Amino acid sequence: MRKLLAGCLALCIPALLTAQTPADSISRTEAIDSVVVTARRPLMVYKQTGNIAVDIEQLKYAPLFAGEKDIFKFLQLLPGVSAGKDGMSGLLVRGGSNDQTLILYDDVPIYNQAHAYGILSIFSGETVQSAEVSKGFISPAYGSRLSALTQIRTREGDRQNHRQSLTVGTLSLAGTLDGPIKRDKGSYLISARYFFPEAVLAIVDNAVRYGFYDVTGKLTYDIHRNHTLSLGIYSGDDHMKNKEDHAENGFGWGNTTASLRLESRWNDNLRSSVVAYYTYLQNRQETEFKDDGFSNWGKTTFKTHEFGARMTFDQRLSRVWSLEYGATFSHQRFEPMHTKSIINGQHKDRGYSSELLVSGALFLNNRFQWGGWRADVVSAYQTAGGAPYLDYTDTVFGQVYEGMEVVDTIAQTGVDENQRPTEAVTINSVTITKFE
Repeated sequence: MRKLLAGCLALCIPALLTAQTPADSISRTEAIDSVVVTARRPLMVYKQTGNIAVDIEQLKYAPLFAGEKDIFKFLQLLPGVSAGKDGMSGLLVRGGSNDQTLILYDDVPIYNQAHAYGILSIFSGETVQSAEVSKGFISPAYGSRLSALTQIRTREGDRQNHRQSLTVGTLSLAGTLDGPIKRDKGSYLISARYFFPEAVLAIVDNAVRYGFYDVTGKLTYDIHRNHTLSLGIYSGDDHMKNKEDHAENGFGWGNTTASLRLESRWNDNLRSSVVAYYTYLQNRQETEFKDDGFSNWGKTTFKTHEFGARMTFDQRLSRVWSLEYGATFSHQRFEPMHTKSIINGQHKDRGYSSELLVSGALFLNNRFQWGGWRADVVSAYQTAGGAPYLDYTDTVFGQVYEGMEVVDTIAQTGVDENQRPTEAVTINSVTITKFE
């Protein structure tokens, strides 16, 4: 046994010594026929304490619900977030209720984010570009909720080619069209989703019918190389009917939103965004009864209207100090209940008076990055070069010290909504040389 162990050590020690040889002590040049560089970014990126950004590209690794890719189901898996009762599509953050979480869809407040009584959210997986949850610090620009802030943005359309897609899930049928308005200048996106089991219920003449639909659209255009204008719309509705011999009951609810956003980059240290939006929520209940010449019909609605605007500036004053400042305004009108009815030919109209809420604010937010990076991180970048602010966002595998014009040519290649080249950039050969 001892002879066997000695033989193994004799074979392993030279290999270990070779493996531990520092790479910078080897001076050689190697020619490589082809190189494929792949990397997977973290599923969640912690920008700061309590602030989590979700990498939408990695959602394909997340579990599906009834065959549907639902961003809200994934957000419910984040630490400190729960779904509430029966796994519905709400976001309960650190014990707060669902209405204590502000949900912004392309900068527009959403008051009801659920389809199918909470089974699915209104955000189609075919259109979502980014999602971010702020559970700790919430910018004063969005200071109207107690628990958290959730921001969801739709993607832009392809700026190079026209594309079409059709997705068939367990519960819904979704179709998407996108493409360039003007190549490399602007794009369009339109997506529609329909609960197709409703058609099956109608064919079999089922007494109970349920369905939903939603439509999402976005136009984006670069009015200047530093200024981008985008228009986003959304409309969705849920409806349910129950038929009996002499009566029919119906329920429904839905959202309609629109937003106009101007993003500007004034210089390397100053950026701004101006948003004007409108959001509308309505809930309704309708009843009709007919029997032997007697007729009774009634409809009750609950509505919420909101107009608003937000202007935000983000200015970097130094490496550790930046300012966020701006103004917000909103005009809300609530119609708690309004009933229209026809009873034996007599029309009646009654309800509560609407209520108005007008609010506005100026805000200023100081942001400091105390201490910078750790000493070992600074030392590593001082030795090897590079940019530490690219950590957790980009894959860095080298530093160019000659031939930067090639990199600039690659940077001018057109990209899609995910910032990936529309035409593959292939590295045919690579030469690795020790730089002295």
